[in-house]
Amino acid sequence: MPEHRKFGEWTKKEHNPYMEYHTGRQNWISSNIRKELPEKADIVYFVGCTSSYREIRVAKAMLDILTSLKLNFTILKDEWCCGSPLFWTGQIEMAKECAKHNIEEIEKSGATILVTSCAGCYRMIKEICRTKFGFEYNFEVLHAPEFLLSLVKDGTLHLENTVPERVTYHDPCHIGRHMGLYEPPRELLKNIPELELIEMTRNRRNAWCCGAGAGVKSAFKDLALFAAHERLKEAQSIEAGILATSCPFCERNLRDAAKAYNVNIKVVDIIELIKSHIWK
Repeated sequence: MPEHRKFGEWTKKEHNPYMEYHTGRQNWISSNIRKELPEKADIVYFVGCTSSYREIRVAKAMLDILTSLKLNFTILKDEWCCGSPLFWTGQIEMAKECAKHNIEEIEKSGATILVTSCAGCYRMIKEICRTKFGFEYNFEVLHAPEFLLSLVKDGTLHLENTVPERVTYHDPCHIGRHMGLYEPPRELLKNIPELELIEMTRNRRNAWCCGAGAGVKSAFKDLALFAAHERLKEAQSIEAGILATSCPFCERNLRDAAKAYNVNIKVVDIIELIKSHIWK
């Protein structure tokens, strides 16, 4: 059975493509915080499968920011895969089922804002659910950099600590060339004191894909790592110390490639950068 069909069958059973059990989806959240998450809230943080089961640093950083700022938020107790990996590997009906479930759960919360930390989740909920599946909903979908930037602009989030680093930004395909979300991540980075933002030669709509999306890594792992290595070499060529992105799938593949090819560069998600280096 092809690899994407295997994760499709598992997603049908356990609502994630990582061969993990649905009952463990929120294991990264401490039991005390989990108990305090309300049923109703103004904001829903949609975690996504990759941050729930693999890149949990991203999820924990976002949770820490939301909690410390005392925002009125929650995390769905029965969040399923957004359906993106299913949709892009041709498993349309299963993707539609996942999307329908999540929208219904979000609507039940009464939230007016949905925040995603995964570029694939963002595109799936904001665009595919409406244009391909015909679903409508009553909440605004914001990707994490958009949301965090809005908090900086209204004075809720103060970026006080300095980061004297040369940082470059990798545009994830789903939010970049597909959704046109180029400037909010960059503007957020520019608000960090002493951070020097430098661009790779291929950026924005011409950015080089990390190689992991749309089922490519599951079917062609070596090709995915090769693509990520090419991106890492671009970052090295401009002497960046940090390669930041805004998709845990990109982050994971870029970090895997850095390890496989012995590339000395720090790969982080913007959310981690905000939490670990900036915000008090």
